[in-house]
Amino acid sequence: MKLKYTGGGAWLSRLQGSPGFTARCCRAILGHAPIGSFNAQFFPHQPTGCPCGAVLETRPHILGYCNRFTDHLKTPISMTNFIDFMKANPRAFAFNTAPSGIG
Repeated sequence: MKLKYTGGGAWLSRLQGSPGFTARCCRAILGHAPIGSFNAQFFPHQPTGCPCGAVLETRPHILGYCNRFTDHLKTPISMTNFIDFMKANPRAFAFNTAPSGIG
């Protein structure tokens, strides 16, 4: 899925949730999220495994397989399915303890 983001973009305007919801969706889409694969790249001394027991917590794992979340996405992924997944799973791509003002 190639996403347009300039000028508010086709995908950004579809995120009609709270700022915290929009932040989680952006983290998931851009891969800049508090998950194991990000830690492996930028914080190698931080945990990289998924709390479900998977060796590496990745975006595809969270979206399609992790038993901590419901309504897994199937490929190809549509923006509507992605938004539904994110709404159904408020802890996906979220900080365990969110900094003030961040969801």
